[in-house]
Amino acid sequence: MNGEKSELIRIGETIYRLRKSRKMSQKELAEKAEISDVTLSRIENGAASMNILTFVKIAKALSVTEGEIFDLK
Repeated sequence: MNGEKSELIRIGETIYRLRKSRKMSQKELAEKAEISDVTLSRIENGAASMNILTFVKIAKALSVTEGEIFDLK
């Protein structure tokens, strides 16, 4: 479980950094990704996991690939 939690935190931090680098608020990104701002906040804080559809929507809303969120090179 600790490994899963650390991955959720790492992915959430990456989404947060990408959002901030685009000067987007949580509300703006949530609206673009068609999710609630509460859900986005929980994802960014590693407190919630997301399904693949939500993951893809967030990537598209940030104009990045899914691999960039995973920090893959």
